[in-house]
Amino acid sequence: MSIATDTTGLDGSYGAMLLGTFFGLVLYGLTLHQTYRYIRLHSHDYMYIQVLVALSLIFETLHAVCTMHVNYHFLVTNYFNTKPLGHHVWSLNLFILSGELSQVAAYSFFVRPSSTVAGSFTYVVFVTVVFLAADVAFSVAILIRLFQSPDPKTFVTVVLRHEYYLVHGKFIAATIAHIVLTGSLVYAVHRGQKTGKERKNIVDWCMLYVVNTGLLVSVFDVIAWILGGTMPGTIWWIGFRNVTVNLYMVTFLAVLNSRQLGGIEIFGADSTTERNVISRAQRLAAAERYNAPQLPERTPTRIDIKVATEVEGGDGESPSRTSHSSMIIEEGKVVRM
Repeated sequence: MSIATDTTGLDGSYGAMLLGTFFGLVLYGLTLHQTYRYIRLHSHDYMYIQVLVALSLIFETLHAVCTMHVNYHFLVTNYFNTKPLGHHVWSLNLFILSGELSQVAAYSFFVRPSSTVAGSFTYVVFVTVVFLAADVAFSVAILIRLFQSPDPKTFVTVVLRHEYYLVHGKFIAATIAHIVLTGSLVYAVHRGQKTGKERKNIVDWCMLYVVNTGLLVSVFDVIAWILGGTMPGTIWWIGFRNVTVNLYMVTFLAVLNSRQLGGIEIFGADSTTERNVISRAQRLAAAERYNAPQLPERTPTRIDIKVATEVEGGDGESPSRTSHSSMIIEEGKVVRM
């Protein structure tokens, strides 16, 4: 017994999982590189951002280990033994959960600044949180049904065929949440470009609008949704979902490491509240980039000059008068007292 069936074959089962693992590991390598850059350039970032980065990396690593173990267990260890192929394995049950935890950790960063990008449009945060919670709830329901199924083959060919609303509900919730969040970020980035004076090339524009806003993640989620609806009984949607999970962390770290691009000040530089985390981290990272010693922030230069003038009477008999004048010189202006 195996996950593969007569109708789907190896292409729609192990092939989909294997391809998803290949592309996912490529993105995981990119994640490790971005994490190294973040540690080098932004070691003085706010604590809550550092915690989110650490949690996301842990969940991404666990997810990568699970996907590799699933493929190795089914395709290598039990290559000549077909009986264990129909049994549950710990990594198959855990990689769905680790992917959802990685999504929650990464998108927690985007939900907070999205409350300020559109001013009074606070409903953006509410809608995003509600549908992300619904996405996680459907994923937990799918995981429970996987545990309850006697073997993975039954889960793919029977449960997902008759309870397809679980897959559709998951991707509907995820797509709505990503569209709302991505739309608000694209709007804010476009608004920031109107006041920006930097000239950007095509790579910068793609980085700014496609990657940093989460648009690429939304596209992959829609593709996975289409595959889940048009190819029931296969796990092609799981293969695409595996790639999407890695894109969460890539998007998260891409924003953190590309703060010098104009337009993403929406994450703090234009805010009048304490959410000004990006600009502060950028100043501290600039000093660390060349391992230069960090100096305290400069205060405006202030010079106080006092002049005493003594005036005597013309006839020599009048008493002398003394007058005082004060002048304060600050950066960019002169104030006379």
